[in-house]
Order: sequence, then C-alpha cells, then structure tokens
Amino acid sequence: MANFTLSEREKEVLKLIIYEHTTNEIAQRLFLSQETIRTYRKNLLCKLDARNVAGLVRRALQRDIIPINI
Repeated sequence: MANFTLSEREKEVLKLIIYEHTTNEIAQRLFLSQETIRTYRKNLLCKLDARNVAGLVRRALQRDIIPINI
C-alpha cells in the first residue's frame, strides 16, 4: 500500500462521505462548492487507490484513517 498523507480537510470530507452525506450536503456544511467536493472525492479515490465510494470507505477502514463509531 502506498504511503500518502491526507489533509485535515480531506479527512473531514472523507468522514462526511462515510456518514453518507451527499455532495450538496457536504458542500453546504463546509461552505464549499459542489465542484470542490467532487475534486476532494476524486483526489481521495486516487490517494486511497479506490474505484468508487464503497472502495473508499473500505480502504479508510482498513487503514484506520478515520475513527468510526458504528
């Protein structure tokens, strides 16, 4: 697995994705545009070597990137 670093903002976006917030909800919550959120998601997919959001969540859990209370 490749080494990478996530910014605090990337971690924040990732957490909101994991908790099933839509692009619009994340954008509103973080006072960013939807396009910016899509860019964050695209970069997260690349950094975590995931093909889709399900893979993104799986990789985040595997690598213990975000503590999740399930």
